[in-house]
Amino acid sequence: MALYPGAYFARIAWANKDRTDGPARTFGKAILHTAVSDSRTLEGEFLSEANGRCSHFYVDKDGNVEQYIDTIYTSNADYQGNRSSVSIETWDGNRFGTNYYANATPWTASQIEALAKLLKWICATHSIPVARMANSLPTTRGIGYHRLGVVGTRVPGGEEWSTVAKVCPGDARIAQVDALIARTATVPSWDGPTPLRIDGALGPATIRRWQQVMGTLVDGFISEPSELVKAVQRVLRAQTSHTSLAVDGYGIVQGSGQPTETVQALQEYLGMPKSVGSTGFEYYDSLLSAGNSSTVRAIQIRLNKDYF
Repeated sequence: MALYPGAYFARIAWANKDRTDGPARTFGKAILHTAVSDSRTLEGEFLSEANGRCSHFYVDKDGNVEQYIDTIYTSNADYQGNRSSVSIETWDGNRFGTNYYANATPWTASQIEALAKLLKWICATHSIPVARMANSLPTTRGIGYHRLGVVGTRVPGGEEWSTVAKVCPGDARIAQVDALIARTATVPSWDGPTPLRIDGALGPATIRRWQQVMGTLVDGFISEPSELVKAVQRVLRAQTSHTSLAVDGYGIVQGSGQPTETVQALQEYLGMPKSVGSTGFEYYDSLLSAGNSSTVRAIQIRLNKDYF
């Protein structure tokens, strides 16, 4: 198996298998893409084999990495390049599917750092040079981008990496490739724990990581009262406007429907956007909504960077 330790492995079952429709798997290049997406994950888009789409990796706006295919298997993101490529999709905030947004949106600083660590692992694991590819010729090896292999920009004799013309990954990102490769050469390897899934659910894995970061008993549960909640409340008292917040171990329950001052202070601490009432009054909703909570997602993003 070849799984990147800095990624959450959201395994796409149909894509993780040997394929017999071409030559043997080799490794020569890592290919960067833009996803034309504002999503935290591409898992839902890749679940159906009928859609015929799946990349090895996705890097979201905040540098969270998901892996969908073990890199010993091919993706189908690079057409004629599939047998020798590792494919990386990236967030671009694009909700409209236009070339303008794809061209104009650069990778964020968090994406650059995450991509550099990911590329460092890919290149080391699969003996790929940490060097910029100049074209899509079968003999060219290194770090490339999708546009090198599309109609209109592909050199004569180059592999076709797409059946249609594309700007992917966009002008702004292509302008960052040299800096990204330079960072790949110097960035430290991933040395943290396996990342959490950014799903907004306050489940046992998220709670355990939160407990680890806060230095409390690690059991994956928020009891009432909770030593984890008490530790969080102490931080919130010291670093928000809620200086008299009770340190009682209560008030963090996802989906309860009951607003609490602890969650209100937590949302202030995390810099969450406020809701706007009918009179224009701005306020924190003081709730951890069931399931996909934006507040919990913000906590998970911090925990993946080993801090609260």
